[in-house]
Amino acid sequence: MSETETNNLEKGRQPIADLMEQWQVATKDIVTVEEIPQITYKQVKRATEGRVLTLRMMMKMTQALNIVIWKRLDQEQRETYFEYGWKHLFTYAKGYDAGFVDPNAQLIEEINSPDDEEE
Repeated sequence: MSETETNNLEKGRQPIADLMEQWQVATKDIVTVEEIPQITYKQVKRATEGRVLTLRMMMKMTQALNIVIWKRLDQEQRETYFEYGWKHLFTYAKGYDAGFVDPNAQLIEEINSPDDEEE
């Protein structure tokens, strides 16, 4: 494979990596999702670091991330959760919008903030 072909397959750090950090989702969480079998650590690493994935693999990563997040939410939070699509997670996906504002920003803040004890 030529250097040009290799560069075309490497797209740099992807939004999925940022979302995993914001939601505090570890690679292990994605790999161990029972509903989406056969995702490996290497595939998650490739996805986050910008290796171009097939549409099928982008869909699997997207589904796995959404499932991990969904399982952490209570019923009320699930009602407001915006499910991510692959166009939100990968810069090379058709329909990607660099100006996308995450509608889950407030929910992320709520999930990550320590619970304040009421007196």
